Amino acid sequence: MNLYIDYENIIKNIENEQYEKHKAKIDAYVDQHVPASLKYIIYLNDKGSELLAAYIFERIKNFSKNNINLISQSDLTKKDINNEEVGSILIVGSCISNGKNLLYLSRFFRNYDGMRLIYFVGINRISNVDKQKELKSNIKYGLYGAENSSFIEIETINCDNSNTETPWEKEIEHLKEIQESLDEPSSFIRKRIDLINNFSGSETKGGTEEIFYNDLQGNPLKIRKNSAFFNDNNYFDNISQSDVYFTIACVLNAMRNSEDGLRQSNFVKNLLDPFVFNRFNDGIIQAAILRSAKSEELNYSYSRQNSENMLMLLKTFVKHHSEYQGEALLEFLHALAIGKLRLLKEHYPPLIESLDSIVNEYVSILKNKIDEIYKSII
Repeated sequence: MNLYIDYENIIKNIENEQYEKHKAKIDAYVDQHVPASLKYIIYLNDKGSELLAAYIFERIKNFSKNNINLISQSDLTKKDINNEEVGSILIVGSCISNGKNLLYLSRFFRNYDGMRLIYFVGINRISNVDKQKELKSNIKYGLYGAENSSFIEIETINCDNSNTETPWEKEIEHLKEIQESLDEPSSFIRKRIDLINNFSGSETKGGTEEIFYNDLQGNPLKIRKNSAFFNDNNYFDNISQSDVYFTIACVLNAMRNSEDGLRQSNFVKNLLDPFVFNRFNDGIIQAAILRSAKSEELNYSYSRQNSENMLMLLKTFVKHHSEYQGEALLEFLHALAIGKLRLLKEHYPPLIESLDSIVNEYVSILKNKIDEIYKSII
């Protein structure tokens, strides 16, 4: 998955000001929805769920007359809970992307008629509203009909959960392929490979900064004030590259689930309008769009007009490569070099020729890869 939400970090730092609203909602929902009949808290098999379960237990333990047991899903057996017992069970998940563990627990407790189930989720990140509704209807249904169990979620974010390679996994394979083909290894590529490899470390748990290429002067891409994607300017100087990527990825995911958005079929191909990159001219926004878009959404070879418009923009970015207009140029060239962003065959030569004006080792390497893409097109 492209997007990773570190809920363990959230719950460990829940007292911090940045999580103030989330904490307030957790406390309110616990007070409102956790019943006095609670006897068990079952938490999913991840550290974030365990910590959220412990947080809930600490909040309610002094108000309950029951001896509440906390049990990990992995340690749960039918011997732990007598199926003749009466009371309620709180099933806690920190962050769910498909709900399969909740469905497993729903089946596990199917014969526990005396137990009421309350599903309590920190962040529901299932990809779209229809899939969320389907999950809820399946796990809430029981002896007393469609509302037999309760489902509580603190936050809901529709994220793309497709099980495909991330843009950075694809990038690192591409970089290794380039490195192997060079007569002399590139230090630029080696450093970039090392950087991406560090994203998978147990400490970083994904990339936060430097997930995009810098501009050609070596400056990291940053968002400017008055962005259309944020409510006010409080985000400025307090937002990471991964925050921007997350925001754009969610926007595109919503468009894919819209009837008049980016939904694809065998007969209809919907593209991102090239002028999206003109309208949103922050390099970091452009980079986030390129990384989070799917290949079919950037395949401008389907349309001569779209390909011409994209070529015009690309040549503008090349011309202004040392100014803010061209700050995401390496991201555009990377997308072209891996074949994610595509043009009509006849539009590659003028773009490749324009790149001769830039004296930069990595631009030259990417230009050669783009030329290979061009020559491979039938």
